[in-house]
Amino acid sequence: NRFVRCPKPGCSNAIEREVALGALPTHAPDGQPLGRHHAAHMQKNRFRCAACTTNFCAECGQFPYHVAKTCSELAVHKAKTPCRFCEVPLPKGRNRARCCAEKECQDRLGNACEITHPSCGHQCLGVFGESSCPPCIECADEHDDFCNICWTEVLKAAPVARLKCGHTFHLHCIQKRLEKKWPTARISFAFADCPLCQRNVDHPSLDGAMRQVRGLLEKVQTAAVERYRAEGLDKKEDPAGGKGAAAASSSSKQRAGIFAAQGGGAGGAAPQDPKAPPGGGAAEDEKALVAAAMKRYNFYLCGKCTRPYFGGAAACGAVEQQQNDADAGAGEAPGAPGVDRKEELMCGACSAKACGWTGTHCKQHGEQYVEFKCRFCCSIASFFCFGSTHFCDGCHKKWVDGAFKRAQSLVTVCKCGTKHPNNATTIDGEHCFGCSLCRLKLKEAAPV
Repeated sequence: NRFVRCPKPGCSNAIEREVALGALPTHAPDGQPLGRHHAAHMQKNRFRCAACTTNFCAECGQFPYHVAKTCSELAVHKAKTPCRFCEVPLPKGRNRARCCAEKECQDRLGNACEITHPSCGHQCLGVFGESSCPPCIECADEHDDFCNICWTEVLKAAPVARLKCGHTFHLHCIQKRLEKKWPTARISFAFADCPLCQRNVDHPSLDGAMRQVRGLLEKVQTAAVERYRAEGLDKKEDPAGGKGAAAASSSSKQRAGIFAAQGGGAGGAAPQDPKAPPGGGAAEDEKALVAAAMKRYNFYLCGKCTRPYFGGAAACGAVEQQQNDADAGAGEAPGAPGVDRKEELMCGACSAKACGWTGTHCKQHGEQYVEFKCRFCCSIASFFCFGSTHFCDGCHKKWVDGAFKRAQSLVTVCKCGTKHPNNATTIDGEHCFGCSLCRLKLKEAAPV
């Protein structure tokens, strides 16, 4: 009785028993509170194999160890049919469905696969309607692993989607992630990537949501490349990056990957598939051009017309500040605009109509590229608040943090060299820059 063997098939490693010392634990390793008799049973019988890392019960051989149950309680629990999701013992009459009457479990049952794996007899934990079931995660000993998105429930607690990249998550967790989209004001696409390998989310049940993501990505990439070319950065040295996009194509392969035309990632990037055949020179140059343009600019989604619009260069550092603000869960100050209020994000054309500006229509490019300056500084405005005030990212964050009490502290001296009214706290600081593409062309045509 001095030794106990690991019950996992193929292991049978011998572990020496040791006399348990110290006070009884009050909580299980997963945080579950324990009664005194359950704590005593766990302290005496819970072992972890050093060879295969399996934790098991030395008394009954159950693995993983049955937390908050003695061996006799586990036997009684096993005699009853549990709900396949929450594992609560089912009353008589619900054994066939293997699901309790709780609404959450009933909702999950509607998306759950009804097939039993013929090779092992385990219930498939995949999604209803899949052309082929994913491999049995119980046989792979993954069913008790936590979902790497929610981190609150094990995989078997809900229908799971095995992505094309091979990673498995709760279907509803991926759907919520795609529904919430990017976490900050600036458009980014990391939410559409697998959290573990950063490849695009790819599963038949998510095709509709991913089609919308790819459509938005294409619009942002098109606008970014158009601005990049209008600035002439595809043909000359880029002051921020050191090289033009065409010259950087070879070095871009050596970085984190090449931006695919339908990729995801924080700026529209997707790691290159190592199994994919090498592309041609023109295709690689185009990918490098998209990569450089997406990295250089910030884009936002208009809360009025739902079109993406340019909101300044990414090098300003405001993105990191807003990310920290969002992570910290900063509260909304009285009288100040909230960071997460999407309706305050408004493109130049919509904000011009909202505040009654006329003459902003460009004969060549329409209203899509109309831009306003921030009322308080010379940066491009990305927020339009109170129906009258344009903010850039930086000033908007400071305003939310309390600068609305001392608005004059936001006003800066003009250093942009563009002719416009002085920055101010009043409506006198408002100014429409007009069509950004036309301004860029005039700047390129100006004599040196």
